[in-house]
Amino acid sequence: MPDIIDTPPQVSLVKPKINVCLIAFFGIFFLLVGLVLGYQLKNINLSPKTITPNLNQKAAVKTGELKIGGILPLTGDAAAYGIPIQQAAFVAQKEINAAGGIGGRQIKIIWKDGRCEKNASQTAAEQLINEEKVEFLIGGACSSEFLNSAPVAQAKKVISFSSSATSPKISYLGKYIFRTCPSDALAGKAAAGYAYNKWNAKTAGIIAESKDYTRALGDVFSKDFTSMGGKILFDETFATGTTDFTDLAGKAKEARADVVYILPQSPTPGVLLAKALKDQEVTSQILTTQVLLIRDALQEQGEILEGVTGIEVLFDETKPKAKHFLELYKKEYNLDPTYPGFMAGMYDVIYLVKGALESGAKDSDQIASWLYGLESWDGAVGELEFNNQGDPSLVYSIRKISGFAAPQVDTYVPTP
Repeated sequence: MPDIIDTPPQVSLVKPKINVCLIAFFGIFFLLVGLVLGYQLKNINLSPKTITPNLNQKAAVKTGELKIGGILPLTGDAAAYGIPIQQAAFVAQKEINAAGGIGGRQIKIIWKDGRCEKNASQTAAEQLINEEKVEFLIGGACSSEFLNSAPVAQAKKVISFSSSATSPKISYLGKYIFRTCPSDALAGKAAAGYAYNKWNAKTAGIIAESKDYTRALGDVFSKDFTSMGGKILFDETFATGTTDFTDLAGKAKEARADVVYILPQSPTPGVLLAKALKDQEVTSQILTTQVLLIRDALQEQGEILEGVTGIEVLFDETKPKAKHFLELYKKEYNLDPTYPGFMAGMYDVIYLVKGALESGAKDSDQIASWLYGLESWDGAVGELEFNNQGDPSLVYSIRKISGFAAPQVDTYVPTP
């Protein structure tokens, strides 16, 4: 018995053989499984190189710069209001960035010179949207710019704003197009209504530069003035670059209309036209748009423009937001705003972008919905809300040039 007990059992001799076989079996099994899985993983390409770009792209959306494209006339005669509007945008950009940006993103505005021209503005919009990948478009300043840049933005579903393009055609460009200035359909109504109702003018003449903005104003004025019972005695246009207005002033003198509505695209031809009318001793009341109310021009050409009455969007500089903007602008440039309404509107545009994004809107449709849903939004230009065509309704200020200044003499609200 002891010998049997001391001898290792047979089962113990067999067990190691079974374990070795099992180990060999499972080793081969897992090796084959590993090879199969490795082949499959290789085919579906779940490598870190595939995952990393997606993570990086997601982070860039949250923390990268917010790129906004800007199109304004930065050279030529129209730069007289393009550059001040650009400065207003910079004031808002600087203020927002200093406070941490929008959701932590710093605003970067990439500017292009639209030159107040159709082709230049369209090319600029295509470059900004297709190459620079901007998320918003601001400007142009001129209607001819905006009428050609905004359709590019509309087609790409990029929200586009203007603070000064007033052509009635802009109202029909699409759901992603907005502006903080009223349509000429209202500005022309204001001019016609004021002339007929306040001045008791029964006859009028129109002299307009051959541009989208000026011709639209002239057309609306003519239609409304005649519908009220007035008569248009002459309706003349002049080409951009004209410097001799002797013949046009002669026609105005001969017609002896109660009011002459002069519509230049920029201050330079407007001053020359006003001078020609004065030299010809035209006795008609002279009515114009905001172009000749630029404060810098008044300081230099106030004597020539003495007695001219201009109509611009009412800008109440005593309101808190307006006062704040004026203080920022004065501190930055040591200047008074030359076109306060248009400039305050551009300041507001940057803050509208901020408000939309901070509301949680994530795409152009949501941003547009947020903008259309605004009610009496408190802006520097006034209380803003947009109709279903992206247009605001604002009050007009009537200013008469006197002593190198343009004090407000009245206000006017045109009937829509």
